[in-house]
Amino acid sequence: MNVIKWIDEVNLMLKKMNEIAFNYPLGDNMIRIPGNNTLLPHLMTISGLASSSSFISFFEQCDGLNLPDVYVGYYIHTIEGILRGIENGEPVRISEPINCKIIVFGSDGGGGRFALRVDEHNEVLYLPAGSVYHGTFDGQTKHIKLLSNDFLGFLKRFKSDIKSFIENEKGWEYMV
Repeated sequence: MNVIKWIDEVNLMLKKMNEIAFNYPLGDNMIRIPGNNTLLPHLMTISGLASSSSFISFFEQCDGLNLPDVYVGYYIHTIEGILRGIENGEPVRISEPINCKIIVFGSDGGGGRFALRVDEHNEVLYLPAGSVYHGTFDGQTKHIKLLSNDFLGFLKRFKSDIKSFIENEKGWEYMV
């Protein structure tokens, strides 16, 4: 899957979503245009991710997204927001039993976080609302959910959630 194609397909879905008559006014559901790419090298340094990673490619093409109306709300933060989160105490590690370095890149509308493992696994994890102590998320008392084996798989799953929401698919199991 190509990141540019994903962005184009999701933008078409969001256009379709804005044409649906919901019983409430919609918020600003959008993929943000690329922002301050001078921050991208800093994100690469902090995360240890190469420019060839799909995560970095995503942020070369856009600056995250806001989907407040899709299910419980889905958000992928801006590059600036990710970096500010790290400075302000977002977790950068998960404790035992997983014990890994992460970068939190998004959230849901209920306080959960989307995080990318930045080690040899590169899995995308869902961290429910939970304790963070000195930059480490408590992995012992909270159930951390594997969302995808990689970032592209996460984007694919994300798109399926958007599609299912728009089509009001009964019985769909959302990622969070």
